[in-house]
Amino acid sequence: MIECLLCFERYSAADVLSGLYRMETFVCSRCYARMQALPHDRSCFGKPTFILEGRQKLWGYDREAPECAELCPDRRVCSLLV
Repeated sequence: MIECLLCFERYSAADVLSGLYRMETFVCSRCYARMQALPHDRSCFGKPTFILEGRQKLWGYDREAPECAELCPDRRVCSLLV
């Protein structure tokens, strides 16, 4: 059994093969879905960057940003969603 780093749920090898758990990040798909559902100011995961009419920027995935391209441990999963 493998444990998610965020929710501590346990997953099997079958869960990994079915995509319910990501071995490269040790995070489950349920936690990724929760992160994607959070507003931009709480989580940038799985969201595009938007610039609103008043020039306010809602940060999301940007493949050229060092934070996304090099530093984020979830960059591969995030880029697939965006």
